Amino acid sequence: MINFNMYKNIIFDFDGVVVDSNPLKEKCISSSSRDYCDESSHKKFVEYFTKNNGTPREVKINCFFSKEVSMQILENYNNCLSKKLIYTNLTKGFQSFLSLLKFYQKRLYILSGGTQSEVLEVLSSKKIENEFVKIWGGPKTKEE
Repeated sequence: MINFNMYKNIIFDFDGVVVDSNPLKEKCISSSSRDYCDESSHKKFVEYFTKNNGTPREVKINCFFSKEVSMQILENYNNCLSKKLIYTNLTKGFQSFLSLLKFYQKRLYILSGGTQSEVLEVLSSKKIENEFVKIWGGPKTKEE
């Protein structure tokens, strides 16, 4: 059992920790970028994109594509997510864990590579946005 008295603040990643959104994000980036490169390059890009979850999407896309193509892929990706992200489920056990942390009166934060506005929209749709003291997200990197 974790000794919660050791901690005042708890910082969560968002995708895959708070919500089960990683499969959706992989589908969206795959479909958004498929028409802009050959199959081999596409596979490498999607793998790179999904393995670097903490890096803002703009940075990841710009590593593989020209500025003009990157802007189109980003627009397609954002459109895909905007239609589906709020329907992702909280990860299994997260709601119970949140209740436990609330009982222990911990200050909760989110640090995400996803955009801050998306994170807030999803949290709001789940009616848990007020559980967090601060939410940090893209376009800033996690290091920033």
